[in-house]
Amino acid sequence: APGSTQGYSYEWRDANVVSGQTYYYWLEDVDLSGNPTLHGPVSATYQIPTAVSSTSFDTEGPRDPLLPVVFLALFTALILAVYTVNHAARRNVN
Repeated sequence: APGSTQGYSYEWRDANVVSGQTYYYWLEDVDLSGNPTLHGPVSATYQIPTAVSSTSFDTEGPRDPLLPVVFLALFTALILAVYTVNHAARRNVN
């Protein structure tokens, strides 16, 4: 907490900076008796963030080349089962 013996974290956001320029900052604290103390300087150099671009995009196909065949076989079996049930139901009605 501010003013305690545990210290404190301070933050300053400077909105008026130029890329490539180095800036120096000082921190002045004032104790409970009113005595100021300067700390610093610390320096910071602002750089424009670099853009990230993708030069290629690659995806993996199915790991098992038989997987599409398996799905086709299951779909065919489902259609055949539905047809058989419907055909048997019609035969029992007549």
